[in-house]
Amino acid sequence: MPTHSSSSKHNLFISLVSLSLLLTILTVVLSAYIRLSVNGLGCDSWPDCYGRINITVQHQGIDVLTGAGASMQHTGIRTLHRLVASVLGIFVVGIAVMALWRRGVPEQAGTKTPLLIFAVTVFLSWLGYATPTPLVPAVTLGNLLGGLLLLALLWWLSQRIAPQQTAQQVRTYHFKPKVMAGLVLLTLQICLGAWTSAFFAGPACPELGACSGVNWSLSALNIFAEMNLDAQGKILNAGTAEMIHLLHRIGAIITATYLAWLGMRIMAYKDDLRTSSSTLLVLLGLEFALGLLSIPMQLPLLMVTAHNAVAAFLLLTLINLYHLLSPHQAQAQ
Repeated sequence: MPTHSSSSKHNLFISLVSLSLLLTILTVVLSAYIRLSVNGLGCDSWPDCYGRINITVQHQGIDVLTGAGASMQHTGIRTLHRLVASVLGIFVVGIAVMALWRRGVPEQAGTKTPLLIFAVTVFLSWLGYATPTPLVPAVTLGNLLGGLLLLALLWWLSQRIAPQQTAQQVRTYHFKPKVMAGLVLLTLQICLGAWTSAFFAGPACPELGACSGVNWSLSALNIFAEMNLDAQGKILNAGTAEMIHLLHRIGAIITATYLAWLGMRIMAYKDDLRTSSSTLLVLLGLEFALGLLSIPMQLPLLMVTAHNAVAAFLLLTLINLYHLLSPHQAQAQ
């Protein structure tokens, strides 16, 4: 039987993970808003102003906390993002220290996930300070995908350390590989979305039923090459952007079809999975609607930001389903 001291420490650990999860959600949404606005969504002379980069302005996060940051775009949101990320970093250190200190305690859920969370946080911190330029797609991809990976790990850990729920009936376990397939598909689609953002390909196909001028070039696969600018500072990616955007659309249709099928299949079972599957279907419908409507509405900044946020919550919903179908083996986490 756990002692009062052990229970208090575990509750503190749960609180740290829960607060870190909330801060990560806020960081991911703020980061998406800043990235999309810097790319040019919501600019005055749309679409000509999209993809125009001021190479004299550094987007390194720490600048917003100095006098030089006062003239930067969206200074208030940048400052909030930096402060939230800094507090999150402190909490993540606390999670790693407590996990190491209490390793071996059954309800602790091991040290692998907390240490991986710490490693991802260190990577994101280094990426933000050392490589602020949006001209290298790998930087954007690393920030976006790294933030979602951190969110996914914290969400997984929060569920594995929570009081154990009633085990699902054996007849539902056959859904586990299907949910994993959904996770893989959604992850690939999120990568396609990140690829679209990194190459400034959002407005490349302004109509729903057509995407002309597609250049099926392998040059877009080189995410480490710095993109070129014209004399006015506009990104040069004609043809390549159309290809990336079109792949993102195709991926959206495939992913939405599979997840809709999966959600409706799980809905047939009257158990705890039904709530999660209902959430999956609602978020999927919202995500698809946001993506569909944003094209004829010329990619409104807040709508596209919401599209990014709902994708993150879709990811968390699938992770929750996988957790519910996974036997709780605390020491393996």
